[in-house]
Amino acid sequence: MIRLIIALTLLTVTGTPAVAQDPYAAAPQAYKKQFENEFVRVTRVHYAPHEQLTEHAHPARPSIYIYLKDGGPVLFKHEHGDSGAMAAVRPATKAGAYRIALGRNETHVVDNQSDVPSDFLQIELKTDIDSKTWNGRRFRDPADIALLSSKIEFDTPQIRIVRVTCNGPSTCAGAVPPSTNAVLQVSTGTGETSWLTPGTPSMPLAVGEYLLVEFKQTTHDSRP
Repeated sequence: MIRLIIALTLLTVTGTPAVAQDPYAAAPQAYKKQFENEFVRVTRVHYAPHEQLTEHAHPARPSIYIYLKDGGPVLFKHEHGDSGAMAAVRPATKAGAYRIALGRNETHVVDNQSDVPSDFLQIELKTDIDSKTWNGRRFRDPADIALLSSKIEFDTPQIRIVRVTCNGPSTCAGAVPPSTNAVLQVSTGTGETSWLTPGTPSMPLAVGEYLLVEFKQTTHDSRP
């Protein structure tokens, strides 16, 4: 009992928290919850140039990181939790690209080492995914930016991701047909998201580029 009290006292003196804070509480200027339902949680993330964030924790959920602007390298220092004692640098990012990653209980501090901000969406999935297929990176094809196009870029029995671009009112109006599944519609230009229920046609889109995350399987996982 005495040893436990001493250990807790040392934690208080050194300023190292016993339990890392939720990112919304630890760094509200950097993490803002944009949307949440039983399928997903969408967080809008902004790391200011050379900003350093205090230690915080992220839950173990598979995620899609959608980069809204070109950004520089960001250092993540892992000191506690499942990620262990390590440091990793996220390379520079390109607007319109996205990364698919498995989630784990991760506790880290953040150091934006760039002269430019890092802006992206983190889409945490609350549905089951196949860990063997849930990975990879996708980049915008410059040839499609000014065209009307619709490309399936990622497709598994659980999740499909389609990149859609439209270049005028007539083409944007029918760019997203009704789906038999729920869809999260993301504007890669503004970062705005819309939730489309099955069978509901989308509103006419503004000129631009969108990522449609379709939930083909709606079994929910057991993670909180």
